[in-house]
Amino acid sequence: MTDSSPIDSLLEMYLFENSTLLEQLENIILECEHVNAYPAAAVHEIFRIMHTIKGSSTMMQFNHIAALSHAMEDLFAYLREREEVLADYSQLSELVLQGSDFIKIELLKLQNGHIADEDSATLTHRITAYLDQLKTNQDPCPSTSSEDDHEIGLANLDAPAAGFKAVVFFGNDPGMEGVRAVQLIQSLEDIEANYSYHPKDSLGGAEETAFIRNHGFQLLFQDKHNYSEVHQCIREACGVTAVQLFDSDADSSNHSRHNGKRDNEPTTAPRPAHPSSKNGAEDKVPLAAVERSPMQSASYLSVNVSKLDELMNLIGELVIAESMVTQHPELQGHPLEQFKHAARHLTKITKEIQDKTMSIRMVPLESCFHKMNRVLRDMSKKLDKDIRLQLIGEETEVDKSIIDKITDPLMHLVRNAADHGLETGPEREAAGKARTGTLTLEARNTGSEVMIIVRDDGRGMDRGKLLARAREKNMLYKEEADMSDREVYQLIFMPGFSTKDSISEFSGRGVGMDVVLQNIDSIGGTVFIDSEPGHGSAITIKIPLTLAIIDGMNVKVGSSRFTLPISSIKESFRPQGKDIIRDPDGCEMIMVRGQCYAIIRLYEHFKLHSDVQTVEDGILTMVEVDGQQVCLFADELLGQQQVVIKALPVYIKKLTNLKGIAGCTLLSDGSTSLILDIPHLISH
Repeated sequence: MTDSSPIDSLLEMYLFENSTLLEQLENIILECEHVNAYPAAAVHEIFRIMHTIKGSSTMMQFNHIAALSHAMEDLFAYLREREEVLADYSQLSELVLQGSDFIKIELLKLQNGHIADEDSATLTHRITAYLDQLKTNQDPCPSTSSEDDHEIGLANLDAPAAGFKAVVFFGNDPGMEGVRAVQLIQSLEDIEANYSYHPKDSLGGAEETAFIRNHGFQLLFQDKHNYSEVHQCIREACGVTAVQLFDSDADSSNHSRHNGKRDNEPTTAPRPAHPSSKNGAEDKVPLAAVERSPMQSASYLSVNVSKLDELMNLIGELVIAESMVTQHPELQGHPLEQFKHAARHLTKITKEIQDKTMSIRMVPLESCFHKMNRVLRDMSKKLDKDIRLQLIGEETEVDKSIIDKITDPLMHLVRNAADHGLETGPEREAAGKARTGTLTLEARNTGSEVMIIVRDDGRGMDRGKLLARAREKNMLYKEEADMSDREVYQLIFMPGFSTKDSISEFSGRGVGMDVVLQNIDSIGGTVFIDSEPGHGSAITIKIPLTLAIIDGMNVKVGSSRFTLPISSIKESFRPQGKDIIRDPDGCEMIMVRGQCYAIIRLYEHFKLHSDVQTVEDGILTMVEVDGQQVCLFADELLGQQQVVIKALPVYIKKLTNLKGIAGCTLLSDGSTSLILDIPHLISH
């Protein structure tokens, strides 16, 4: 298959829609499990989700997924009709979550280009057996939704007394009537819940397809409060060529073929359906068939992320081009008032386009945070711990690319906190704490950065134990007495470091936390830990809002150019020689308002030639990350500019070890500037 194949497009939409539905399903199940109840609205929503997955999977011929979702649909169809209240919903929740996991794994296979061929028969049988168990515990009662009970040949279904009936005909695609009916059902379920349809299994086989072709797809609506929306939805559904609407219990047999015509009928305005009269008489006048109207514009539009990436790259090139034009050196010294006015307008429009494009890419952390509910649910069962998850600030937005890269590290931190940090129930009670531990996920916006905090009220970190394990593994990089608490806590991010004496399913191998740090570093973020023994720990992650465009300060070092992120700069100043001091190790420092700060001479760090080597002739820029400050020495400041972050070419990374460089960018004069990795410079 090629990239332009319509099958690829269908598969892409299938994966996207069903992945979204499975996320919704998991959230509903976890909420219901928490309160040990399945309200009618939740049961209906789960039924709708499984019905949608079944229909789309059947259409895509993923029969094993369709069979499993069909069994889950039957289970919730039964619960919806009987409105049965169970004493314990744990088995139901477990079965549905196992079914959701099975489908997610199959979708992941398809997404990675593999064949989804896992056998769902065992899980399907378990769900069916559970449904049979529910039925045997109840008095026999005929089910109106059983797909085995309907009669295909029954074409004359009366409209409900207080509602109306719609008979829909599909044309132009012989043999596709069943699929069109499923698509119509999916569209209607977003606006109307109180309705039924015939035949019940639209994708059942040749008999159902022939019935829909000959008699139409029949829908019975129990009331008329959404009449206009339902009417409009049916008219705009895919493949619909004619619609018949019947008020009250009008006999559809007299109008089942709309006078022998279905296509290209003259459009007549439908008569609104009226409720039954007071004397009990009901209107029996069929409403006229109508043609489809042009599709109205939707409120939301799904767009492939790759297209947004391409758009962002083009916006980046536009920002560079605008800067090259408005700051061209040949324009210096010329009184070009009209040009300057036009340039200011161009800059304003470019900034607005950039802001709007970036806002499109911004998504809330909500979906990422809610995934942790399932993680903690499974861990609490296996570890026999009572854990409550508290979410704060999940509406905080970050770039989509950041979300993709932060989910796995965040999941590992949550697992680590649940396994290492939180105690068991008896341990907490012995320590005078509530039996249920609390793990908090908090997000807050701090300007150009987002701060994510993973906090628990567990046992906290033991400085002595961490130092002992680091000493045992020969991982100490400085004298123990000289290490602050935060530096000691950071030891857990070193490869191979673990305080567990035994290996479990969740920890003990000494891998994971170092990968977390690497992933956070890769997106320009930082991690630090605070802890209080006996009261818990807090791991704070700082990440940028976006990876595409930043505000930067350009500096000159010899013949080279460097860019410092504005968000890291505290101040710039020209130093005095009398303020320069050296510590006992000979490291250069400067005294500023009674505080000493280390100096990093950029020409020495990157081994460059510079004629400016005395501090009085250069400029110092104080930068800060996580409360740590250093002063960077450069020849001069070149000015502030919005820069587009570009990754360094792979061959350069292979040829040289560029520590302290986060990327590169193009300046307004066309030259290249290297973007400094401030956290790395400070930590090393």
